Amino acid sequence: MSFAPKRILVVGMTDNPGGIEAMIRSVIASTDPTAIRFDFLANVEKLAYEDELKAYGARIYHITARRVNRARFYRELDAVLEEHAREYIAIWENMNSLANIDYLIHAKRFGIPYRIMHCHNGNNTEGFVRGVLHAANRLRVRKYATHYWSASDDASRWFFGDDFRSLPNYRVVNNTIDVNHFAFDQQTREQVRASFGIQGSSLVLGNVGRMHPQKKQRFILDVVSELRKIGRDARALIIGEGKLRDSLETHASELGISDFVYMPGAVEDSAPYYNAMDVFVFPSEVEGLGIVLLEAEANGLPAVISDRVPRDAVLNSNVKTLPLKAPALEWASLAQQIADAGRTSELKVKGSRFDSSRQQHLFDEFISEP
Repeated sequence: MSFAPKRILVVGMTDNPGGIEAMIRSVIASTDPTAIRFDFLANVEKLAYEDELKAYGARIYHITARRVNRARFYRELDAVLEEHAREYIAIWENMNSLANIDYLIHAKRFGIPYRIMHCHNGNNTEGFVRGVLHAANRLRVRKYATHYWSASDDASRWFFGDDFRSLPNYRVVNNTIDVNHFAFDQQTREQVRASFGIQGSSLVLGNVGRMHPQKKQRFILDVVSELRKIGRDARALIIGEGKLRDSLETHASELGISDFVYMPGAVEDSAPYYNAMDVFVFPSEVEGLGIVLLEAEANGLPAVISDRVPRDAVLNSNVKTLPLKAPALEWASLAQQIADAGRTSELKVKGSRFDSSRQQHLFDEFISEP
């Protein structure tokens, strides 16, 4: 006798292929589709990896974002749940804050039995108003969530409160990557650099992430500027999209380095671009874990990171930490030093708990549910 797969409704994917999107993609790719299927609630026109998700059998419900039209958001959310809620064993909400817990509230109202709140950030990066909403919802969410998942214990303290370990079904979910997919390839390096007109001797500082104040890509431009002042042919390769693109372009122009800054936008697959980089620069103000750092480490890239990045993500010996407040010249000096030493072949990500070949089967507990 065959049984239909259980279905999980996923919230939190965006149109930008960032850390949350990469994590969800990895989980889906490693989950048996005959046992579990994933569907998505989306409030953007097209999700990152949407075509790939559909190939896995996902159904995607597009609804209006709450910030665009609150009345329409609630109307469309309720319409989806009224028609489909009975089909789902769980809703899995992936968020950087608790500013919006409406999905869980409505999922409970419409009878979805398991409601997972998954934390992906360790501090407020969304402004004062959303910070106030987050604080108000830290206790309120306990009326609606049945499971509490997190990228790290450090992130959980801000997200759920000091007593996070006592919450029901609390667990740290290791973000994982396909280590082999990010392995260094010399031919790809040459092809990607050639596509941007980058010379072999150029020093490329790279970053992957949405263009958001939390990621501090503006500071990377300052570091490139300092390197060029001392005679290095330094360039920046920033992969991602976001609200700060215009301001980054303006800052590059002010520094006189516009011709040496490459911002191809959001890409479906960031792996080829790591090959083109010489050093990964990660001056983030806040990170739940830092999955893009793991990707860079799988490529063997040396990296300079801020002291705000969780130490859990630091595995390779050529990853060096500097205070976020250290001057750009200090970052430039260290970036140059470790870039000149080259990539490492000791990839400690491989075989670690972050290697997708060791992916936790997160939803096994739901498979046997009636």
